[in-house]
Amino acid sequence: MTSKGLSQVRKDRMSAGQKDSWSDPTKRVEQKKRIVEKMLLKVTRADRIESAAPLNIENARQALVDEMKKLDDQLAKFEPLMKRRDKLSSILGELNSLRERQSS
Repeated sequence: MTSKGLSQVRKDRMSAGQKDSWSDPTKRVEQKKRIVEKMLLKVTRADRIESAAPLNIENARQALVDEMKKLDDQLAKFEPLMKRRDKLSSILGELNSLRERQSS
């Protein structure tokens, strides 16, 4: 047994399992996520959160506002198409009702 209480055989098995998981792309993604989460937990400290939070919140808010403006601009381009589609849809509804009247 080693100083941490694990035998060399068990350490070898764990090492082999980690190598296998790293070679599998789906497991690799999961493992990377866990590593990033651990890093974020280590970095997060109360003193850093207080000083950095207002700046991060403002940056995030501004990024969302900018993204919403871009989406509004894109939606404005599609507004005439939506109006035309609505008009065609109403015409189709009228034609369907005329067809029903003729068949009865």
